[in-house]
Amino acid sequence: MNNRVLPAVLLVAALAPGPAGAFLENTGGSAAQFLQIGAGARSYGMGDAFCAVAEGPDAIYWNPAGLAAMQRPAFAYTRSEPVSSVHHDYAAYGHPVSLLKGTLGVSLTYQSQDYLPLVTNANLETGTFTPHAEAIAVAYATKFQVGDARTARDFYGEYWNVPGVNRPLRQGTEPWTGVVMLGVGAKIVRENIYNRDATAVLFDGGVLFRPSYLKGFSMGLAFRNVGERFRFIDAGQMAPVEFDLGAAYTLALKRSRLTASGGVGLPYFGGPDGRLGLEYALRTSGSLEGALRLGFRTRTFDDLSPLTAFTAGVGLNVHRASLDIGIRPMAELGVGYKLSLGYRF
Repeated sequence: MNNRVLPAVLLVAALAPGPAGAFLENTGGSAAQFLQIGAGARSYGMGDAFCAVAEGPDAIYWNPAGLAAMQRPAFAYTRSEPVSSVHHDYAAYGHPVSLLKGTLGVSLTYQSQDYLPLVTNANLETGTFTPHAEAIAVAYATKFQVGDARTARDFYGEYWNVPGVNRPLRQGTEPWTGVVMLGVGAKIVRENIYNRDATAVLFDGGVLFRPSYLKGFSMGLAFRNVGERFRFIDAGQMAPVEFDLGAAYTLALKRSRLTASGGVGLPYFGGPDGRLGLEYALRTSGSLEGALRLGFRTRTFDDLSPLTAFTAGVGLNVHRASLDIGIRPMAELGVGYKLSLGYRF
């Protein structure tokens, strides 16, 4: 097989979920597999356990609800090279809008491959073609406080009831108090293979909850790529629909912070994908911060090496600018990587 074709074929085969079905057996897989590559080198280094972390413009992909936490406009760009012949670019911008009581975001994704040979059924090369795909998305998120004890007291009186227990209401300590963030997104996705094109409108959404009684803890739920089918000829193929559940906890110290996150991806085709991530960030001065990251995913490239389950990364924040790098060993395919640049205005 042509050396330029082999990495692309292996990538597509590896990205396709396995036959053990969470919702359906993988009888044909889904179209637009590039939508599963993700966004951001920070999340990549943390094993993509990012649903409950979801910060900045990258939240448009991982959990649109995370946009609501933005306090100032920000831009992010990520270059991904899953294997040497596949090139993936993601750019996103988020902007808080006080008039809308929330944050608006927009992102653009573009993926291309190196030239592939065009072969006839007689195994004759008649030329080359370049598969490519694009997606443009818009998102909106807002947040609100729930379970304000002062409001609850008007309804419940001075006590709320748990079987066998009566406790006074205390501001900010009851289990239902906290901040809820809600986000929704829509995107137009187009995929091209030789002389065939397919376009679909897809939707994303999510929720984040950060309880008042446990500072630094968050829980998240998101869904991705729900919508139309891609029709290259007549038969339609679904997008890679996925539900994502996660939790994260950040321990803030005097000059550093430690974030632990975990979650599970539930694709419509294939089995669940467990994810774990760790990040340690150290602020060396008022405007300089460095970070180290480790990640693990249960969905591996088994035909290559068990080491493909692991990821790692580093990050550097200088004033309002950021640089992040994430890597993943890919055995004979080399090292997959993501490089991200960000800026908060």
